[in-house]
Amino acid sequence: MIIFFDVDSTLVTFEGLDWLAERNGVGQEVKALTTKSMNGEALLEEIFAYKINLIAPTKADFKLLAVEYQKNLVSGLTAVISELKQQGHQLGIVTGNFLDAVLPLADRLAISRDFVFANQAQHDKAGNYLGFAAEQPLASSTGKSEIITAVRNKYPEEKLVMIGDSMSDAETKNVVDYFVGFGGVIVREKVQLLADYYLTNMAELLDVPFLKK
Repeated sequence: MIIFFDVDSTLVTFEGLDWLAERNGVGQEVKALTTKSMNGEALLEEIFAYKINLIAPTKADFKLLAVEYQKNLVSGLTAVISELKQQGHQLGIVTGNFLDAVLPLADRLAISRDFVFANQAQHDKAGNYLGFAAEQPLASSTGKSEIITAVRNKYPEEKLVMIGDSMSDAETKNVVDYFVGFGGVIVREKVQLLADYYLTNMAELLDVPFLKK
């Protein structure tokens, strides 16, 4: 079984891009846009590139975010990850956040980089922000489904699971075998209604019947 996790408000206790926005002086505007997209009130592709260009994250910003991610894991996560790996599950990450911040988190959790999917920003040699290519799959509301579909085509014998807190995660319900909603940081009622199983803390994941071998 391949189990994919979202990052923000799922593996960690905050929204990474909102954190960067606060650092860069555009916090309130970006947070309002994040809330709309996470609750399914606006399509991700309508606002994502605009939001990233407002933040204009440098390479140094992403390094700082990577550190914050590792300092703010959700309660019980490392024990759960360890147990899932011992049970023989392959773990992965699918997120709309950015590789420069996410890969160090994946390394910390011993999740193979081959199963980490995220966006990429453009920077110059000095690490200054140059822009964002909005045609990247994970900049759209269907992007996580596209990524997971490609994984299914590569590993047709595997059951696939997505775990996340937002509507962009719930959008994968039609392409995974099971969608697990996570409300340990933020409870979103629409996500809860769509989930095959809903968690209020990460430790409950080990009790999900269809994940047990």
